[in-house]
Amino acid sequence: MERKQKNLITIVLFGVLALILNRWYLESERRDMQPTEFERVAVAKKAIKAGTPLRPEDYAVRKIPKQYKPQLAISEKDIERFRGQALEVGVQADDYILASYFSDIEMQGETLSKQLSPSSGERAITIPVDQTNSLARSIVRGDKIDILLTFTPPRSSQKVSIVLLPNVTVIATGTYAASDREVTMEEKVRYSTLTLKLSARDAMRLNYAQQVGSIQVLLRNNSDNQIASLPAIAGVIDLLTVEERAQVEKASKESLPNEEAFKQQLNQLFEQQRQQHKD
Repeated sequence: MERKQKNLITIVLFGVLALILNRWYLESERRDMQPTEFERVAVAKKAIKAGTPLRPEDYAVRKIPKQYKPQLAISEKDIERFRGQALEVGVQADDYILASYFSDIEMQGETLSKQLSPSSGERAITIPVDQTNSLARSIVRGDKIDILLTFTPPRSSQKVSIVLLPNVTVIATGTYAASDREVTMEEKVRYSTLTLKLSARDAMRLNYAQQVGSIQVLLRNNSDNQIASLPAIAGVIDLLTVEERAQVEKASKESLPNEEAFKQQLNQLFEQQRQQHKD
């Protein structure tokens, strides 16, 4: 009896120890995941229409982890520079107010080159766009896009579409100037190019991709940094759902002659040929 009690006590002690260690591990993981650096940025209190001057009652200052701050979000110390300036782009309630939404404010950095990190070897590259693949000219500086490539592989007649470059930052549209004051509104509306920030390797890939296929862009939320795993589309069948594929395959099989009917057709053809030779 005493031995059973000792075994039971031992099991209980091990269980308590396991719970303590598990709780300690979870607490340490939680502490490691908590952000340590924060910044205060401007967000819209309510929806603000394009063309509306920014007023103090239109925005609030929110504290966010530094790693989640959009590149062009306006910090608390810079918000005074933007008060009274008209927004070129409408902002939804609780969205970040970005510096690229204004037309009469000089952006940080006097040239494009100052927006490129020297330590990571970033490059700027400009691609042509039209009314369709610039989303009807709605893309503005600071937006994030995914770049799609559609091309025909060697020794194939079937086109393939892939996500060539995800989560790319737009650093200029159309004519670039150190200040937006140097670019007229008409020029902005009519822009036909996007200037992107990429690594040197990705800039080379994009340059080559323009020569071998067609480029399209997908606009994404500025705070969305996830890399979506999207399979390539290599044929019409890849456009279909699982249920639709099954229906198409069934219809294809039903439209084909069965083996016996096919043999009979061949025999009839051979018989006709023999009769022609006899005649």
